[in-house]
This record gives sequence, C-alpha cells and structure tokens, in this order.
Amino acid sequence: MVKLQFWEEPFRFITMSISYPPFLIKYFTDENLNRLKERDIFHAFDYSGLTFVRLSQEYKAFPRGTVFYEEGFVPGYPRIMRVLHLQKGIDRYLKNSFYVEEKVDGYNVRVAVINGTPIAFTRGGFICPFTTDRIPDLIDLNFFRNYPKYIICGEVVGPGSPYNTEAIPYIDDDVVFFAFDVIDDSGRNLSVEERYSILGHFNIQQIRRWGPFRAADIDTVKESLCGRKIFNTRTFQHPADKEMGTLQGSRYRYSEGDSP
Repeated sequence: MVKLQFWEEPFRFITMSISYPPFLIKYFTDENLNRLKERDIFHAFDYSGLTFVRLSQEYKAFPRGTVFYEEGFVPGYPRIMRVLHLQKGIDRYLKNSFYVEEKVDGYNVRVAVINGTPIAFTRGGFICPFTTDRIPDLIDLNFFRNYPKYIICGEVVGPGSPYNTEAIPYIDDDVVFFAFDVIDDSGRNLSVEERYSILGHFNIQQIRRWGPFRAADIDTVKESLCGRKIFNTRTFQHPADKEMGTLQGSRYRYSEGDSP
C-alpha cells in the first residue's frame, strides 16, 4: 500500500491508501517495494486524471524527487557536489573546455509534457500549480512538439514568484524561466553545446554564461567575472564522465563542453 494524495480545489490534499500502482514493478522488485513501504518513501497523487508516485528520498539509481507514472518517469534532479577552492576545483574536475554559468536564486523545476499536458515538477517531485499554469508564458511549447519526451530543467525567478523574495536586478517584474539542463528521451543530459543549440533554436531563455575556458585560463576566468554580480553558482560536469556529475562552488557554475 502507498499513500495516495490528490487535490481538491483549491489544491487541498486528501490522503487515502491504495495498492501500489502496477507501473512501479517496471522499476522495483517486490522486495524493493516492501522496503520503500517501510521507509514511507513513496507518495502517490492524482493530477489531470493520471496517477503519479514521487520518491521523497533517494533510492538506488533514482534521486529524490523522481516522479513515476504509467508511461515512464521524470528523473529527480541530482544532488550537487561542492568545491570550495576555484582553481583546485577546476584543476581536479574539469579536464576539457568549460563554460561559467550564473546560478540565479529562484526555485528549481523540471518541465515535461505527459499525456499532452505540460507539467512543472518541483525538486521534491511535487507538481507546482503556479509554474504549471504559467508554462505557456515561460516556454515555447513548440519545443515539446518537436521533442515530446524531453525534459527541461530550470529556475523560475523574479519579483512575481510566490515562493522567493530574492531580488534579481535585471528582472523588473513577473517571473522568468531560465533553463540550465535538458534531459532527452533516453534519460541522458544533453551536452553543453547541444543544450545551448536546442534551447537557442526555440528562444528559450538560458542562464547567463561566459566561455569557453580551459583549466589554464583560471586568471581569465577571474578577470572576466571581476565586477559582475554573480549571485550564486552551480557547476555541471559533462554527462559522459560517469564519475563526476554536478559540482557547485561558492561563486561559479562550470559546464564542461565537448571540445577536446
């Protein structure tokens, strides 16, 4: 059994118990399901006539916030490794050319189209009603007509946000969606160059970036950012490097490219 939570206007949760949705057996054994039941990690809910199950904690290969449904799942956004020293972090983890990307302070969402409906999932795997309602204003939906199984990961920021009060000087009103990752239909994070190209083709806003740089360009990296207002940072290692994943420093985000 799992907890089933669904909304009754205005977004009130009602909780009851049901059997595990059968689609979960595509990803978990009976033993896994029993363990997850004991740990109370599965949380199911209905939305737009569909049943979803979110993972409230990381389990095996599935990060916290992963959301399962009949036709597949939306991967959770992974935890971010941190580096405390700029030069040492670049020297150790970034072997190829890389970009520096701004990390703005907003809230993290993953946008996917499920059964023809665009839905925004929070980092914890909840459906965000505010962002879901605003998707047509924030993202060119032609993207999903061309790539229906892709997922766009990004940050929603701005004074119109119902969740954040952080001021972003170059956003005067309402909210803006800044994309920083794209997951394809195989579950692969697109490379930096692929992401820049595909999002740019549909004029989907992306976080600001500088580069490309190489590890030997550390002084240039510092000089190019000197005096710029970089509020926070995240770092992204090339997805082909299975050992790494995402790195975050205290001031910069580094996205490693495909260049040799």
